[in-house]
Amino acid sequence: MSIDKMPVFKSFPAGKGQSRLVQWIENKIYRIISRRINWLLDRVLSEGIVIIVDGNGPEDDGNWRLIVDSGNLIFEKRISGEWVTVWTISGQ
Repeated sequence: MSIDKMPVFKSFPAGKGQSRLVQWIENKIYRIISRRINWLLDRVLSEGIVIIVDGNGPEDDGNWRLIVDSGNLIFEKRISGEWVTVWTISGQ
């Protein structure tokens, strides 16, 4: 059978011998990975991503932060202990 003739499914076709395997894949792999991805996305959307410059600590000047605010992607740099907006990409 050539690859272009193989059936493509949106989800596993849980046949007689596959149901336990499919259930194991969903429980042990898919749910764990999707929870972690959703957790990371939640952090990005609520707290942003901080990029720490080599040799700096998390709260040191010179670090960068990416946040999403009202649909806009905002790049901030830590200057004198405060986050200062350097660049904004409009999402509107």
